[in-house]
Amino acid sequence: MIRIVITQILLFLLPFLAYAAYLFLTKRLHRKVWIDAPRYWLVVAGFLCSLIGFSVLALINNNPTGGVYVPAHYKDGKLIPGQIIEKPVDEIAAPDKAKTSDTQ
Repeated sequence: MIRIVITQILLFLLPFLAYAAYLFLTKRLHRKVWIDAPRYWLVVAGFLCSLIGFSVLALINNNPTGGVYVPAHYKDGKLIPGQIIEKPVDEIAAPDKAKTSDTQ
């Protein structure tokens, strides 16, 4: 979770860092320029970068959906990390049928 928060903060600050790099490279990095900085557009650009970042993270997330979470546990003295186990396709397609077959 902290990785996602830090990533979003860095994405929000990206336009500000790019503006600072531009000022540094053009040798205009002084206090008056920062006071007159286009803060509104930098904030808007930061929010857009964060929104794009959220979208990309959602698209590349490879956790299966519709599975069953198995929490971390010890087995034979080794820690097995928590994981999401996918349900069989039969259970997803017909969940009522899967429940009735278990009770028989």
